[in-house]
Amino acid sequence: MKKNITLVAGLLVVYTLVSCVQTKSEQKAAEAGEPYEIVMTYLFFGTVPRDLQMIEDAINKISIPAVNAKVTLYPLDAFQAATQTNLMISSGEKLDLMMVLFQGGPINYVNSNQILELDDLYAKYGADIAAAEGIAMAGGYINNILYAIPSEEKYGRQFGLFVRNDILNKYRFDKKEWDMVSYTDLDTLFTRIKAGEGENFYMLTLTRQSNIMPFQAFHVVDTLGATMASGGLMNGGLDNTTVVNVFATPEYKEHLKWFRKWYQAGYLAQDCATMTESDMDLMRGGHYLGSLYSVEADMKAKFIQDSRWNDVMAFNTGERFAITSIYQISVWTIPITCKDPETTFKFLNLMYQSEEINNLLHNGIEGVHYVRTDEPGIIAYPEGITMENTGYFNSLGIWGDKLKRYQYPPLTSSYFDELREFNATIDASVISKALGYTFNSFTVRTEFAAITDVISQYQLSLESGSLDPDVVLPQFLEALKAAGIDKVIAENQRQLDAWLTAKK
Repeated sequence: MKKNITLVAGLLVVYTLVSCVQTKSEQKAAEAGEPYEIVMTYLFFGTVPRDLQMIEDAINKISIPAVNAKVTLYPLDAFQAATQTNLMISSGEKLDLMMVLFQGGPINYVNSNQILELDDLYAKYGADIAAAEGIAMAGGYINNILYAIPSEEKYGRQFGLFVRNDILNKYRFDKKEWDMVSYTDLDTLFTRIKAGEGENFYMLTLTRQSNIMPFQAFHVVDTLGATMASGGLMNGGLDNTTVVNVFATPEYKEHLKWFRKWYQAGYLAQDCATMTESDMDLMRGGHYLGSLYSVEADMKAKFIQDSRWNDVMAFNTGERFAITSIYQISVWTIPITCKDPETTFKFLNLMYQSEEINNLLHNGIEGVHYVRTDEPGIIAYPEGITMENTGYFNSLGIWGDKLKRYQYPPLTSSYFDELREFNATIDASVISKALGYTFNSFTVRTEFAAITDVISQYQLSLESGSLDPDVVLPQFLEALKAAGIDKVIAENQRQLDAWLTAKK
């Protein structure tokens, strides 16, 4: 025991000495007018782009004269980033600018005191961020304090489905694109198609890899910056602020009834609840009508690109909505390990301001990794270059003002106007009364974890119709109650009420 204490003490002394030397050297550099080095996480899927150093060098040609910052891109696999950044911060490793992706926003870092408050910096240096993000800034606040800068180009969301037009034309579905469709509408369509296409043709791709759970594609739920494990506001929080157990609502029971009917009729694959393929893998196979999907301005082109069905129709299954959690998918934060938050934040704002930096990070270097086309804002690969052999490619799209990001076909120049028009429709009629509120589950973390486990056991199997809701839904609700969902919802309601009072 004494040896361990001595070792820990020694490590603390070494860390303190190194930290002091590092801090003094950085202060000396700043006093001398030398650029401050910003270590910024660079998230990627797959492998690190081989030309990443070229991108870093090109950024620094802009950032050094603009804000006196030299950027070092620190590559991290997107799936491993949360673990790696936590280790970096806890060990005091240099880290200045951190992307928090698919982690439900900054709440866990706030609870661990790992990131800095940004209100003052945002007020002084965040003009370009504010212009780009607008209402989406609501995703960066915890207890009315700004801790994160969202990376979001869409001010709202809308769920629906994309379906193959060749099948629709064959069976004469009397609906126009972007029309709202109900369970009854789809039941009529599915019955007609199944009778004609036979046993091995299915209506909707549903798998464990689906991005949208079936119920939420039809009913907007404000999950209050968390998940349905802590309850939610029905109707997207438009007309009430009462946190409820969503799984116990009449709407949920009605959804299960329809999907059970479709499952038993063979409209859905009988092993859908256990499938591990992606929706797009299934679409490419040719045995499915369509997929539940986001249906905002850019999503049709994305669906076409991913599914490889060039002729598709979009229908809406839910209304447009604006809730806190959609602005917390990808957010920028400044860790406590940053020694110069002011310069770091200036660079963060520069990412939103500079079209050149934006496209360096998203698309690479013009003439090397892409070329412009005659269509404004639309680019293509240079001759001999493809997505497979290019030296720079990153599909995440998490940097700066995305309306300044050049796009590849099948998107056209109309995309930029369509996105602006979509954002203009996100007003009081679709914004949750709880926008900007994030539930902090820390005080009920044990129950929250237990509830999450229960949901993972039951949700997809029920919502896809794989299980009989008359038998299994009561079991699900009892398991949620035993796990403590009533306690968690009560705590969520208490926090929300306090937030609403403070907001007034």
